[in-house]
Amino acid sequence: MDLGSVEEKVAALDLGRGFDLIYDLLDAYGFAKSSLKRLQTGSLNKATGANEVIWLKNVYWRFIPEDEQGSDVHLLIDAAASDARILKQRPRFLIVSDGVQLVARDMKTSDTLDVPLERLRANVEFFLPWAGIEKAQLESLHYADVKAAEKMARLYDEILKLNAVSGSEDLHALNVFFTRLLFCFFAEDTGIFDKAKFTNAVASLTRADGGDVHSLLEQIFMVLDTTPEERGDVQSYLRGFGYVNGRLFSDWLPVPEFSAKARKIILECGELDWSEINPGLPRLWLTVVLAFRLLRVRSPAPPPSRIRSTNHRRGRSSSRERCKRFPARDPPGDRCHRRGWLGPDAGHRRCRPRRHRHGHA
Repeated sequence: MDLGSVEEKVAALDLGRGFDLIYDLLDAYGFAKSSLKRLQTGSLNKATGANEVIWLKNVYWRFIPEDEQGSDVHLLIDAAASDARILKQRPRFLIVSDGVQLVARDMKTSDTLDVPLERLRANVEFFLPWAGIEKAQLESLHYADVKAAEKMARLYDEILKLNAVSGSEDLHALNVFFTRLLFCFFAEDTGIFDKAKFTNAVASLTRADGGDVHSLLEQIFMVLDTTPEERGDVQSYLRGFGYVNGRLFSDWLPVPEFSAKARKIILECGELDWSEINPGLPRLWLTVVLAFRLLRVRSPAPPPSRIRSTNHRRGRSSSRERCKRFPARDPPGDRCHRRGWLGPDAGHRRCRPRRHRHGHA
């Protein structure tokens, strides 16, 4: 089973399943459903206590129900680590949870995990030995880089479902868009932005269906290319994004439409620690994978001048019109920056989008 499949299944787990969560977790790591059925019915479960599962060479699981709340998960896992009844079955992992916190111990490496249950999906790699992938293999694979690349690939595939992309100009726009995303993820984990500034903005300022994510990203990208002197009375949710001196955000390029799933992947990417990821590898990966997939999905129709979203064809305003009303939320005043609305103190120049590198407005 590949890493991406495991991550998707763990992310989809119902964490409110209580005692039965262990069966779903084992299923996510690729254990045979027939074996899990036998474990659930008792023929493979060597446990004698209530709310326990002991599976030979695989796992010891202890769930603390509501009527036992107050039991210390740390004391329970320490006790399990010295319990002869459990050690006889040689479980790879010991896991204890009360439905809020989860603690685990790898009995082979002595590594431990102690996280809120809701953070389980961010620690998928801890249990990867169940899928036949040991920690030493992860280190040789540069797991953090692989994990980031897989998530970005999933995001690309989801975006492609909503946006028609063909031709060199579309590829350029999409490549720049993903490069800007990578910058924002690195920036919030390396001190350029406040910690989680970008991810929190997407989480708190956009709808769950993802329909307005493109609008927020357009605003953020514009403000990153605007000096403090030109910003004027910028909206409060944009003030934490500093000016990025360089060409990364200098050209206005369309941001593709998002779905609920694409928005969710953005938030999952934000949960990664990008300070551990080699900045050069995701950028190299993007150049290769986007070119390859563009060839795979190219349409025989004439290439559009920019990314065409299905919503655009239903009447979404042009890029010049969207620029005129930056940001999307109704701002006070009636003046705008040369590439978008930035408030009443931004000067008297008319809003004129900077021309594309290829000559398109």
